Amino acid sequence: MEQKEQIILPLLDARCTFEKPLYYDDIATIITSVAEINRKTIRLHHVIMRGDTRTGQGYELRGWVKKSGNHLSAVPIPEEVRKLLEQESTTENALSGPWLMA
Repeated sequence: MEQKEQIILPLLDARCTFEKPLYYDDIATIITSVAEINRKTIRLHHVIMRGDTRTGQGYELRGWVKKSGNHLSAVPIPEEVRKLLEQESTTENALSGPWLMA
């Protein structure tokens, strides 16, 4: 998307609450869902799991930013992108993946 549209998604804010420890060789699954879509920002919610145990949760706030040379400006998220993100905002469609803690 960056090369074609010159759109980048810089990290504006992030927070994580660590609830239980993860250790080396633990396999953690991070479940990510779209929590909020505003005019120019997207908030993603993350839940970190070890098996059936939640070990942490947090969020990241990303801006929808157009890059033009050395100039950056926040621009509205296109309607077609908003619709795709709204489809992903349900927990049934959450993205997840295992990560080996090593």
